[in-house]
Amino acid sequence: MMSGAPAFADTLVDRQIEVALLRAVLAGASDGRSAVVTVEGPPGIGRTALAGCADAMAADAGMRVVHATGSPSEAETPLGVVAQLMAPLLPPDSPQWNRLRNGAGPAALGQLIREFLAPARQRPLLAIVDDAQWADPESLRWLQGVARRMTGTRLVLLLTVRSGADLAETAIAATHQLRLAPLDPASVRAVLDREFPDGVGETFAEVAAEATRGNPAVLRAVLGRLSAQRVLPSDKAVPQLREAVAEATSDLVSRTIDGLPGELVLLLRAIAICGGILDFDLVCTVAGLHSLSAPRARALLHNAGLITSGGRPLLAAWVSADRLLAGMPVAQRESMHAHAARLGHLSAAPDTGVAKILLGTKAIGEPWAVDVLRRAAAWHNLAGDTASATKLLSRATRETGDPLAHAKVLLELGEIELLESAEAADRHLGQVVVADGGPEIGPLRVRAADLLFARGAGMLVRRLTADAYRSHGADPESMDQLVALHWLAEDDASKPISLDAPATLAEEPENPAQAGVAAWHLAMAGRNIELCKVLARKAIAADGPVGVRTCAAWALAVADEVDEAGAALRALLGNLRLPTDRALAAYAWSSYADLFARNFDLDAAERALATALELLPLECWHPRVSPSLVAAQVLLSLARGELDAAQRIARDHPAPTGLPDGMTWPHLLYAHGQLRLASGDHGEAAAMMLECGRQLQAKTADNPALLSWRAPAVIALRALGRTEQAENLLAAEYRLAKAWGAPSVVARVEQLRRD
Repeated sequence: MMSGAPAFADTLVDRQIEVALLRAVLAGASDGRSAVVTVEGPPGIGRTALAGCADAMAADAGMRVVHATGSPSEAETPLGVVAQLMAPLLPPDSPQWNRLRNGAGPAALGQLIREFLAPARQRPLLAIVDDAQWADPESLRWLQGVARRMTGTRLVLLLTVRSGADLAETAIAATHQLRLAPLDPASVRAVLDREFPDGVGETFAEVAAEATRGNPAVLRAVLGRLSAQRVLPSDKAVPQLREAVAEATSDLVSRTIDGLPGELVLLLRAIAICGGILDFDLVCTVAGLHSLSAPRARALLHNAGLITSGGRPLLAAWVSADRLLAGMPVAQRESMHAHAARLGHLSAAPDTGVAKILLGTKAIGEPWAVDVLRRAAAWHNLAGDTASATKLLSRATRETGDPLAHAKVLLELGEIELLESAEAADRHLGQVVVADGGPEIGPLRVRAADLLFARGAGMLVRRLTADAYRSHGADPESMDQLVALHWLAEDDASKPISLDAPATLAEEPENPAQAGVAAWHLAMAGRNIELCKVLARKAIAADGPVGVRTCAAWALAVADEVDEAGAALRALLGNLRLPTDRALAAYAWSSYADLFARNFDLDAAERALATALELLPLECWHPRVSPSLVAAQVLLSLARGELDAAQRIARDHPAPTGLPDGMTWPHLLYAHGQLRLASGDHGEAAAMMLECGRQLQAKTADNPALLSWRAPAVIALRALGRTEQAENLLAAEYRLAKAWGAPSVVARVEQLRRD
């Protein structure tokens, strides 16, 4: 009777079925039932451990055991595996050794097979070939012959094979095939509990199973590292666990490729670099493969479990490309990346794949590289992967020698960075506004300045457009639009423009963009409503900066042309394209929200504001603009009677003190004042409204149709008994409303006078 498995076999967690099958096969050999058993699995899965278990069980049962181990370094040595198996069976002076050393023809091979099988007819024999995928071709033919002729012997031929090695090609038909699966989470937990009997954290156990992928060799190496470092398996130790797994996996990869010829290692690295975008023959060109045929090299890497199958192989999941490439000299790595990228471009490989390869190179100085990087970045941006798009465009900035191409890359980079890193966006868009180059860069300068204005970086727009004006680098149309944006970004319409000339903006500008800015200034100051409408319509009808056209539409709304303003904003939004126009659309939607609120459509106002903040979250807006968005949220909550919600928003964004810079701070003061008024705190409400008014008056923006701060101030002052001050404010409000002439604001003030 065959005895039980040796003690160490009990450590083969989750391998009870395989051990039982081997025990039965070995027992059958004693009764004359020969068998071929293959044990298949990826590196580290326990193939060698299971073969060792079979060895121990066979020895315990009195069977003879012979071993051989395949090696990539000896994969071309004729009969290398056969020599290892025959060594215990042949006397040292046997003439067969000459055949083994010098190779053998069919007749000699048959003689070697007969001599090997002869002992197995007398006594049970276990022949183990570990890593049989590395067996040389002559040894494989010999194994085929042994498998065909072993009937009637007491031989068990046990072959361990890495996943992917197709032994069917060699016609070695297996009696039993064992495919070792990774350890399941319960088995990993069992190993951990045995290693750490004092307890294991639940998260620690889950991460151990997931990170090691149930690979026994990796798990054992990880446990050894943690024990050596005296790390206890608590959930707090998960970072150390992940680090240990990364090291163990890297070591496993290193051990796997250590025996590979240098040419195969280089090919493996080329596969990592190419990332599946090139045909295998082109990958071999990148690697400079010359001593091995492409099919043979591919088979060797596949048999090692290092690459996948398929027309364009990839690294196996357990092989880290970063660690594999880290061992290369920098110059060699960059050279291979550049070679692979060129071949990818010439073979019409996907832009995203070629661009990814270009990330591993220095500037290669070829125009196609910029185009590929830009197209790939656009694809990633459309897919919502702004981080990858930013990385590709940053790489493209190192390729652009032409000023126009460089400005295009910077503009696209800044557009994406508005969502990821506003400061970086300001820097790159600012570089476009003042970029060197001819008139063809003019439209790019305008768009960059428009994006900066939409985000709220008005002070930066003022400075940059002044620099651009002084350089006289833009075409006349673009320069007129840059001047318009300069004036639009100027908070105080009474201050002289900081350009060399002109010192003032014309009252009725010929340029449509400048007309839109003049309309906005008139609306802020509450002067000449009819001219304001004419100028605003002129700006809206023309194709110009989004910031200018949005403000022109808002000027119409302040002039009571709300429907016309809404139509203008809808047309404007319809022409914008996401995600590249994200910031411009967010600015237009924020204005649309104010328009809906002015029309008392609170649901539409909330949707529009939510859309603006979805396109450009609050933290991405410039601090000079974000207070206005907060104010809009507070005022919408108050309009709905949701005092608690308004207070929560206000607590997160306190009212400013002193005289902060920017037109939108008075808006937030106004919202906080309305909140105090709704809460019955008339003293604070009056103080905030008066401060709001002082700030607006200092900026020549005292149109009651724009922001009627006097009306709530009058209500608060009346409640405080400060009647004279209230009536003076009311008289001023009425005078300004009549001067502007918009019917809605006049009616509102008249109603307040009657109350």
